[in-house]
Amino acid sequence: MRKAAQKAIDLGYNTYTRYDGIPELREAIAAKQELFTGMRVDPENEIVVSAGATGALYCACLALLNPATRSLFLSPYYGYHISTLIATEAVPVHVRTCPPDWRFDMRALDKAWGRRRGQLW
Repeated sequence: MRKAAQKAIDLGYNTYTRYDGIPELREAIAAKQELFTGMRVDPENEIVVSAGATGALYCACLALLNPATRSLFLSPYYGYHISTLIATEAVPVHVRTCPPDWRFDMRALDKAWGRRRGQLW
């Protein structure tokens, strides 16, 4: 372990990496994606590595949502889902799902979203 750590330090892996992950990791992810799905992705422009789901969700919300954007989320959920939406000034719209198959009632979705029958989202 000490030798591997020393080697990493000697090779310059002793500071924060690029915000979207080191090139070798993004390239490996792109290769796996192509192998498993047949879909080619550009590791430089189409793959982002995050330090976890919480940070990834927060970044996605900042990038995609404007203040007051209504955002549908289904229960069960983690507290940080709501916190993230509120922190990014989005408006959480909650719909409950029910075990054992975690389906939701379309009428509950209509009611929560404020949709009238026949109206497209």
